[in-house]
Amino acid sequence: MAIKRMVGVYGRSLVISAIATSLQGKTQFQVCQLEQQLAENGGSYPEVILFDLAGAPPNLACLLREHPNLTLIGVDIENHEILILSGGRLHLSSAEELVQAIEGGCFG
Repeated sequence: MAIKRMVGVYGRSLVISAIATSLQGKTQFQVCQLEQQLAENGGSYPEVILFDLAGAPPNLACLLREHPNLTLIGVDIENHEILILSGGRLHLSSAEELVQAIEGGCFG
């Protein structure tokens, strides 16, 4: 049996509900309401969390810092766009390394 990618959905907007229903029909995903998933799995997080940008979860930076492998996908249905946020850390030992990171040298 193939491993399903866990996808959490945050919020109960019509947009998110429709996306969740659509994804539940895909065999490669296990879709769950974020609040329900956290209660059932002892606070573990899915690999991906979808949310409506109009009702973004609070403290996104804290969430990414606590779970650096998490990918957040915000949906903006009015503009037909998504915003993808992911955590990542670099250990910097100098201001020059920060400049390189800003210029893109450390991120590829």
